[in-house]
Amino acid sequence: HRLDADEVALNGAEMYNIDSGTTDTYLISSLSDEFRRVWKEITGLDYSNDPISTDAAWDGSLSRFPTLVMQFLPHPEGVVGDQDHYDDPRTVPGLAGLVDLNHPNDVMVAIPPRNYMQRSTSPDGRGAVYT
Repeated sequence: HRLDADEVALNGAEMYNIDSGTTDTYLISSLSDEFRRVWKEITGLDYSNDPISTDAAWDGSLSRFPTLVMQFLPHPEGVVGDQDHYDDPRTVPGLAGLVDLNHPNDVMVAIPPRNYMQRSTSPDGRGAVYT
């Protein structure tokens, strides 16, 4: 499922910023409604950062949640991949080469539920993606 988002409105004049200073993932607020709509379509649940009841087996209960895939445009002056693979982005791990033939040098990041759902002190978990 792809979010229906206007790239110009999403990125703005400053483009998108990635900050590794937190363990949570923060999406730009203009994605909130669309993210929540697609989340509900996929899981049948309303998205919330409140605790979500999970089955006794944590790993098994995570299978009902999607893997989030984010695709980022590389800096226009940046070099993607190493010299040996630069000519063929299909061979560089993490690039869109085989997935998006129109934008093969885009960077793709897949975030499985195990990495964005956080266990709390109870047997429940909560989403660590904020919109």
